[in-house]
Amino acid sequence: MKKKVVIIVITILLLVLLLSLPVRAETGQAPEPPVDNGRLFVDVDEDHWAYQPIKRLSDRNIIMGYPDGSYKPQKKVQRKEYALMLTSIAGLKPPVPEEHIYADVPAGVWYGPAVAAVRLYMPGSAGQDGQNYFHPDEDAARQDVISALVKALRVNYKQVDPRILQEKFADYKQIAQDVRLQVAWAVQNNLIRGFPDGTFRPREGITRAEVAAILYRAYFVDNSIKGLIQNKEVKPFTSSSPAYQNLTGLLNNKYGQLPTGAYQVEYFAREENYYDGEGLQVLYIFGRIDDVKYFRWEAEFAGVYDQVKEFNEAVALEAARMYPQKNILVMLGHSFTRYFDVSDIYDKKYLSKTGDGWRFERFYTGVLVKNGAIARVWVEDLLSKQ
Repeated sequence: MKKKVVIIVITILLLVLLLSLPVRAETGQAPEPPVDNGRLFVDVDEDHWAYQPIKRLSDRNIIMGYPDGSYKPQKKVQRKEYALMLTSIAGLKPPVPEEHIYADVPAGVWYGPAVAAVRLYMPGSAGQDGQNYFHPDEDAARQDVISALVKALRVNYKQVDPRILQEKFADYKQIAQDVRLQVAWAVQNNLIRGFPDGTFRPREGITRAEVAAILYRAYFVDNSIKGLIQNKEVKPFTSSSPAYQNLTGLLNNKYGQLPTGAYQVEYFAREENYYDGEGLQVLYIFGRIDDVKYFRWEAEFAGVYDQVKEFNEAVALEAARMYPQKNILVMLGHSFTRYFDVSDIYDKKYLSKTGDGWRFERFYTGVLVKNGAIARVWVEDLLSKQ
């Protein structure tokens, strides 16, 4: 009898379970597993302006969402949350043995190691009782977020001209003196841009979406000259912006011929912002070498490698004297079109098929200038061609 009762109970439970399953109205069948619709979090889809940064950082467990599946992109990031984000992406480690630094960070809390790890980058403050406080639940101030990030990047931000802040932000005087160089470096390297009204709002909070975008720009956007070339961000061009006519005129008169022979160079200049606005902002100057003697030039380049590099550096420094506040990128190369099949004449890695012919584009050297000084130099790897 007991066995029969158990069977009846199990049968009733199974019926209840089956009836509780959601069904498709049109078929009466249980639904298939949900299809990936591009949503990373329930409140961040592919149309969100920070989708790519949030996805990239989430894929690497640098940022996390909430138990309800949301990311809350518009929520202001707390100091303890940012400490964990920065520690994760920068690989910061807490002191060993871990010290109890702050009176308001109890031992054993989940964010304790991260707070200890960022102590040199995002310090707390001293209270009237003589103890140090981190204020983990407060919103992280925008200027503190940027300062900590730039310090964690271990870049030489002390060479930056802070006057860039005055040019960029109407409220630059509100930026604390001890973080101005870090913020100026972030502006110069396009980590931050400010608001449409021309303000930075340094002491206000910063959203979780904004933090994701800034970390993405700092760690995942390759602004090296080699990276810009490999990612096809920087390309030859032959139409200058009218705003730089004086510059190109000067360069054409003074540097219109390479010192290594009778090779003419024509310069073009315009503003560019790479990686769809997430990368470096530069005044880009392209020096186009006359293509008439291309094969002769190609044969001679290896022997005049250093001279060409130094020549291009001189061009960049000349431009920097006219525009000392700008990042300046100068690339020297060939760019021309042939209206017949040249795929068996020129190296195919420099060729691309167009609607009416073949486009040839090749860089030989590039130089990036920041704050009036050479920051990076690139020269084509000739060994890779052998």
